[in-house]
Amino acid sequence: RTVMPGATGSLAITLQSQRGFTGRVTLSAAELPPGVTATFSPATVTVTGASATATMTLSAELDALPGVHRVTVKGINGTQQRSG
Repeated sequence: RTVMPGATGSLAITLQSQRGFTGRVTLSAAELPPGVTATFSPATVTVTGASATATMTLSAELDALPGVHRVTVKGINGTQQRSG
């Protein structure tokens, strides 16, 4: 997803159940470049059955560092954590 300085961009995040997992998963983002923030709607999803979906919105300040950056999305359920 391309987000220009001073702008926002959104994308869908899909969580797929593994080994029959069901439960609440809290989402967060890591490795964001300086001047970029991430928010999730909803911030916590409930995985039931096959999958659950949230929207991640990236907001870049006017002085955000340009370039190609990797952002890691993390999902936490109690003591279990997955990222990708």
